[in-house]
Parts: sequence; structure tokens; C-alpha cells
Amino acid sequence: MEAHLIEETGPGTYRCHDLVRAHARRRGEDEEPAARRAALLDRFVDWCLATARTAERLLTPGHRPVAGDLALPDTVPAPLDGPAGALDWPDTHRSALMGAVRHCARTGRHARCWMLVDALWPLFLRLRPTEYVADNSSPMNVG
Repeated sequence: MEAHLIEETGPGTYRCHDLVRAHARRRGEDEEPAARRAALLDRFVDWCLATARTAERLLTPGHRPVAGDLALPDTVPAPLDGPAGALDWPDTHRSALMGAVRHCARTGRHARCWMLVDALWPLFLRLRPTEYVADNSSPMNVG
């Protein structure tokens, strides 16, 4: 019997069922100090931003970022296999990316928020995914 607690969202990528995410969030809030949780979320957002920037450079090498770069010294982006991988990565991770954007907006991390949205524009330009606006299934969506 399959419990369907984990859903495959793409090759090698998975998303937990809503109930599993809610349980994990409660456990984290109960067992981890707030500063540690915040640091972990910041590292995740930085990884999203670093990888989105890499994808953007592969997809639109002529596009110039809107403003100065936010330094991400200890962040290694996900490896992307050329332009096809650069387009596939944000599409495969869209729920997590939108969760990262919402988290940044909610917690006042405005520079990371707009830089992440700007770095993701090639995805919106090419795929026009309207479900991004209404997608509340994000792993970081807390309400």
C-alpha cells in the first residue's frame, strides 16, 4: 500500500505531503531555537538565489541585473546542465522558489526578495506559469 507522503516533482526532486510538512514545521518550531531556524531559511534562500542567478546567466546572458549584487560567499549553486537544465531547474523547484520569495517578503528580507524575483524572470518569460500566483503549496508557506 502506498501512503503518498512524498511526491516526485521531477527527476531526483521530491515534495512532502502537506501533513508531513505541517508536522515537520511544528517539530522544528518546538525543537529548534528561532535563531537556528532563521539561519537555515536564510541559507536556503541564498541557495535559491545563487542557483537562480546561475540559471539566469545561462538563459539570458545579455540581461543585466537590476541593481548591485548581494554577496553570497558560502553558497554553492546547484549544478545546471546548460540552458536546458537552467530552464528545467526553476520549473522543477517552483513551489520551493515561490515559498522562498514569500518567506523573504514576510520577514522583511526585501533585497533577497526582489533579487530572487528578478533572477527568475527568464522562467516566467519562457514558460508563463500562471499557477505561480495562486500556488500556496509551498514547503515554506506558513499561512
